[in-house]
Amino acid sequence: AAQQRTVRPAMFKALAQEGEWMRIRTTNFIIHFQYCPEIEHIGNSIEDVRIALQKTLLGEAADWPNPCNVYIYSTAEKYAQATRMPPTAPGHSDMDLQLWRGVVENRKIYLRQDHPWTQTAILPHEMIHKIIAATCGKKPITRWADEGLAVLTEKEKRIQLHTNAFTSQSQGEPLLRLFATQEYPTDPKFFYAQSASFTRFLIGLKDPKTFLAFVN
Repeated sequence: AAQQRTVRPAMFKALAQEGEWMRIRTTNFIIHFQYCPEIEHIGNSIEDVRIALQKTLLGEAADWPNPCNVYIYSTAEKYAQATRMPPTAPGHSDMDLQLWRGVVENRKIYLRQDHPWTQTAILPHEMIHKIIAATCGKKPITRWADEGLAVLTEKEKRIQLHTNAFTSQSQGEPLLRLFATQEYPTDPKFFYAQSASFTRFLIGLKDPKTFLAFVN
């Protein structure tokens, strides 16, 4: 029989309710949500994702010095209205990377509760950006390596959606141009696919921790 997951109540501290929005605090996150009956499970899942990714990439899972705000929108329409992103977008994130201090502040992740890939692909994808940024010191990681690692945190089925687009069309950039990319292309799907493919190749030579040290 499947084992029922237990909630770790000590991890949670209810903060406030403002209109249709509620907030709950975990060890490293302040989660802002609308109607979400599984919020405690999701809160545990968010912490679990951070711990797993941080151990894989850094070999440790130390708590962050300041919490990350996670906004969970109940529908695509509410997500688009609040963030000004297209309603087809599955989620996104941002942060303040203060390079002169080598400090990451104001981490934020924006998710859609109604998207089928939220917990298995979008959350880890956006989470790894936050973990990587904290390792970069005063120089940000190259765009292709940042997105390559992010894509590879997703479920294999979704990774294949990225890489299949690249291999079937063969429209990737020459590697030197890929390495020099600073901004996202107008149509980023081939950039994501090529970045993920090359990142996977390099990680296969040893491990993710060594790869991150190399690109840093």
